[in-house]
Amino acid sequence: MAKKTSKTGRGDEYRAIMTKDGFGPDEWRVLAFVFLSDMGPQYFHYELMMADPRPVYYLFDCFGETAQVIVPNDPENERMCIQLAESCGGSKTTPNLR
Repeated sequence: MAKKTSKTGRGDEYRAIMTKDGFGPDEWRVLAFVFLSDMGPQYFHYELMMADPRPVYYLFDCFGETAQVIVPNDPENERMCIQLAESCGGSKTTPNLR
């Protein structure tokens, strides 16, 4: 007989990582961007690392054409991340936390 396994969703994993690193739930948020190809998230990640001034981000996750970034809950920092994603061809979307 098959055994049912529990699968942890991305949202749970993100929360566990951030809690382990000492961050409360109101100190961070997840931004998500979709790109036209699976190379888009790679270009975006490179731009995040090389930007001057560099926006703060705690975790970068990508799957296919989608990139998700955990950032501080700071509107100016969020704006910088959105502008960088858009400059790489990304469009803001709803994070997939399942």
